[in-house]
Amino acid sequence: MRRLFFVFALGLSVAAAAQGGRPSVKVVAVGEETVLWLPGETNPLGEAVASEFTGRFVALWKETFGAPPPLPDPLEVPRSWDLKESLFDALWRASAPALPPAEAPPARAAFRASLLGDPSALLEGMAAVSAEGGLRDLPDSLVYLFLWEWTADRDFLARALPPGRDRGRLRRALETRGVPYDLFREKAAAWFFGRAADGGFFPQAPSGLPAVWLLDRDLPPGAFEAWTFSAGEGTPAVALSAAGAPGSLRIFLLARDGNGRLLEEGWGSPAASSFPLPPSARTLTVLLWNPGPEPSGWGLTLTLWKSSAPPFAIRDVEREGGLLDLLLEEGPGVLDYRLSLPGEEAASLPAFPSEGAGLHRYRLVGGGGLLDRPGLRLVCRTRLGGRYEAKVPKPGDDPP
Repeated sequence: MRRLFFVFALGLSVAAAAQGGRPSVKVVAVGEETVLWLPGETNPLGEAVASEFTGRFVALWKETFGAPPPLPDPLEVPRSWDLKESLFDALWRASAPALPPAEAPPARAAFRASLLGDPSALLEGMAAVSAEGGLRDLPDSLVYLFLWEWTADRDFLARALPPGRDRGRLRRALETRGVPYDLFREKAAAWFFGRAADGGFFPQAPSGLPAVWLLDRDLPPGAFEAWTFSAGEGTPAVALSAAGAPGSLRIFLLARDGNGRLLEEGWGSPAASSFPLPPSARTLTVLLWNPGPEPSGWGLTLTLWKSSAPPFAIRDVEREGGLLDLLLEEGPGVLDYRLSLPGEEAASLPAFPSEGAGLHRYRLVGGGGLLDRPGLRLVCRTRLGGRYEAKVPKPGDDPP
């Protein structure tokens, strides 16, 4: 009742102010906590847009920092040619004092990217990487964008953001989850390189496959080199082998369609492996990055070629009393395997690691009857992010 009385009284005061010569305003309530004073000429569609936008701002702030933004009641929105821009500025001016002054600008850039679709944060990040000649660490504004996509644990965001001086707050939050900061850096770099590929940051003119790539110098800390190769229509996968000492280098593979849009990405250590390509892939960008503290990589040679062979083959299958024996012929670069049924991924058995290249037998037990069901498939992941699968033959069938 008190809230209703306040809104009624607020309406009277706004009308009185308008009669006294002050520009009129429209009063819009957003939820139970926020009242907006919009320019008087705002139409009903503008009121709805303002209400929805404010709700998104409040939800994103609360999700990111763990508490609602400290908005005044009412929040007056000045006149502007762009209602959303004016509303965002008003919301940010009211909320920013809750953040340490040094942490506010990157958070603002990230909020603009998420709520207004402003590409400045990513473009400025790519420009900074280009100017510095490498990627030491993600800019703070891009840390927000990455974490919003990367983590499903919303409590983690409030513990990690803002990142803090020298990323201290972020580092402590990662430590509580058992995630080394170096692993976070690699995942964040993979995210950044994928977005940069979408933005046309990497070479567009492809070379053909097969190809040999020799690194004739050490890459300084944070530096990277990228090459783009033509995948060609109907190429199932690209195989890779490495010779020489990669040191601290990491490799990233970015498959793109004919318009340059990112379709698939993978990353890992430069080593023998394979990377599957989506049917619409036309180019593959291969990128080497040095996340280490010392120059690294001189003399590393990568060989790439088109491949149709999966990284493993099932040579023999035996089933007996809830046991499943698999004899696999494995190529290099397989990370692990798991058994699953199409459409029932939740029923999959836990993944088991590969024993490396060669002929190996695996004995699997249990699965609550999963091992005896028809349609069972063996799925493997490669160290470069590839995913392959094969049907497990039924008793009496010949292995594929």
